[in-house]
Amino acid sequence: MPSNASYAVVGDSYAAGNGMYRDPYAYDDLKCVRASDSWSSHVASYYSPYRRIVACSGAAIADVDNIQAGLAEDHFSSASPNAAKMMTVSIGGNDVGFAAWLGRCVTSNCNTPENEADFTSTVNLTEQRLAALYSRLADRFPYTDVIAMGYPSPVGDSPGGFCGVAIDQGEANFIWRGVIHLNGAIDRAATQSGAWTGLGVRIENEFRTHGGCDDNPWIHAVSTPKENSFHQNPAGHLRYGMIINDYLIDRTS
Repeated sequence: MPSNASYAVVGDSYAAGNGMYRDPYAYDDLKCVRASDSWSSHVASYYSPYRRIVACSGAAIADVDNIQAGLAEDHFSSASPNAAKMMTVSIGGNDVGFAAWLGRCVTSNCNTPENEADFTSTVNLTEQRLAALYSRLADRFPYTDVIAMGYPSPVGDSPGGFCGVAIDQGEANFIWRGVIHLNGAIDRAATQSGAWTGLGVRIENEFRTHGGCDDNPWIHAVSTPKENSFHQNPAGHLRYGMIINDYLIDRTS
């Protein structure tokens, strides 16, 4: 890869590094829960060590527009003028209220036709907003290689519910379908922007047998600290980063 490349990590908790450490005070930024050893470190080791994580736990589409894009600009402006630039963006989960849906599945029966229709409608609207965001960022960063990242499902597609938590198999399937729909929306929005690559479905497929309750989990189940719950564990961070590296290698081969 280019020796003078510059890399910015944009997005929400799945980009910032949630789930990397069990000690909540081990993170580099306690407010945004940023972890320098998270999956983007593996991408940086392949693509460029000149990396900045501007992602922040809890971020939504508006935060990328209003805060993170400016921080990424600052990062790129400090690099060599002719440096290759790459940005990974993981956003949309908070806009569809995915954490709230997970909580609803724990406390009540979320697997109803009404909830399915509600979630589908919310994802469809978010897809339009993502496509608009990606287009704005493509205009703002015209010479930057941008990759739209998707979300791993906290539950695998194997039977058995969710390891003792009050989520039955029907609700686990509801969550799985929701992740499939959201990742599809991310990839379609990336395609619509005309300048982006979407890896939502690829991430979904890689993680599908490594949910929080599978034999070889890449995702935390309900955990302490609670911020780790449903996020990549260290093995998941490694594999998430390798998915991007595999894509970069495939693209140049």
